[in-house]
Amino acid sequence: KFSDIPICLEANVPEFEGFLLGIARQLSDNVIKMNSEMRKQVHLSGVFACNFVNYLYNIAGDILSKNNIDENILKPLIRETADKIIDLPPLLAQTGPAVRNDTESIKKHLDLLSSSPEYQQIYKLISDDIFKAHNLVT
Repeated sequence: KFSDIPICLEANVPEFEGFLLGIARQLSDNVIKMNSEMRKQVHLSGVFACNFVNYLYNIAGDILSKNNIDENILKPLIRETADKIIDLPPLLAQTGPAVRNDTESIKKHLDLLSSSPEYQQIYKLISDDIFKAHNLVT
């Protein structure tokens, strides 16, 4: 619902800020005063958290459709993952072969992606970053 959406507010004139805060609070229960630099960082973070994740869903769907598997098979997993990060920091919620340091599964996955070098590159980059984030040796 709209009242849950954060409204980030910046005003250069204090009197105008009060007016804008009043309007914003009528629209949302989540009004945050931020300067321009902070809003840029929120936007950048949103690209990582939503836009890139959405593209990864697209890759997953492409892999499934190329193998005649219904994309809906992943929906329960996607929901569970999204729900989990509401309660846990993302690093603690992380699962998968990279966080388990399961190099055998990673090699098998990379082999499965041999016909899609661009997907292999994304898989390697993200796996390497997960290794680093969890202080694992690659």
